[in-house]
Amino acid sequence: MMSNRVMVAPERFRATVPGSDRGPGKESYLMEKNRKIILLADDEPEILKSIGEILERFGYTVIARPDGHAALSVIKEGTPVDLVLVDYVMPGMDGLELLMSLKELAPDVPLVLFTGNSTIESYLKALGLGVHEYVNKPVTAQKLKRIVQAAIEKGQVRTQRKERQA
Repeated sequence: MMSNRVMVAPERFRATVPGSDRGPGKESYLMEKNRKIILLADDEPEILKSIGEILERFGYTVIARPDGHAALSVIKEGTPVDLVLVDYVMPGMDGLELLMSLKELAPDVPLVLFTGNSTIESYLKALGLGVHEYVNKPVTAQKLKRIVQAAIEKGQVRTQRKERQA
């Protein structure tokens, strides 16, 4: 029987499809009308794969990246995302560094930070960056679903407010 913890690696994972409709070397994302897009960054392949699979089962399109630099490049390319889920401990650019960069490039996109090594210091820094949620690993699929739904709703409300003010 398969556990509903994200630590379980599913056998299939198709978050993105190679294509050329966005230019040479770009990826074409599975974007269906009203389907929300989640950028997921984690350096552990089995976590990246299992969280991505779970999110896809919940109806989201997932852009999975193995590190902070690769995740940041998705935003720099102008790919629209509705939510960013980031692992705290990653080589090169850690989750907090990525969140700082994302707040400058995409200030209205909700951010969720995952960690297996929670500290008061990292929690306070994450809150200071405006993360929607600071989540300890492992997390159940149902808790992940609630967190993602709430974060996306918060982002939509923020966007609607800005549109009304404009």
